[in-house]
Amino acid sequence: MPTTIKGVSCASLRGLKGILNEWIDANIRLVREWREDVPWWYNERASISVLAGAVWLKGGLAFEEFAEDKSSGQKGHPKYRGRIDLYLKVGEQQFIAEAKWCWSGALRVNERTAGHIRQTLKRAYADIRRCPSNGQRKLGVLFVTPYIPASEQKNVDNHIKKWLAAIREVECSCSAWVFPKESRHFGGENICPGVVVLIKEV
Repeated sequence: MPTTIKGVSCASLRGLKGILNEWIDANIRLVREWREDVPWWYNERASISVLAGAVWLKGGLAFEEFAEDKSSGQKGHPKYRGRIDLYLKVGEQQFIAEAKWCWSGALRVNERTAGHIRQTLKRAYADIRRCPSNGQRKLGVLFVTPYIPASEQKNVDNHIKKWLAAIREVECSCSAWVFPKESRHFGGENICPGVVVLIKEV
């Protein structure tokens, strides 16, 4: 019988630890409620909504997809009207965040595994740097959904553990991961047993 694999790591941003634990619980609750579906199967917007929900559940404030002037990042180019993915307030701390979401193969884990994730997190980090802070701290956020061929069903736990070890090589301010026991074999041709969130402060 599988057990839930979960955890939180906060090199810094320790004030988000409670939010990340709540995010883990929210994912588990959704899996148990839905039974035949999982929230990380979907896109960036869906993943942001679970994180925003965790902020509200912990007594914070969260607001998604709001308009703001952004810098193009190039000298001489005017600002443009864009959207910021997420505003959150935790205690007295306020943050704005740009998020990305990606798949990651977890069958053959090598140096490229962490490299792909590092590059995608870098894109989120670059996006939030172009946003005005208005006194808020800036976060790049990446949700990563690993997948494993269904033919490897018996070895899913081993693949998860090797993949998580590779992900820990990606430098970030804090991270969390959850692989609920109920979703260990979710998917079709590929099993998608859980999700990781990586957060890096500018």
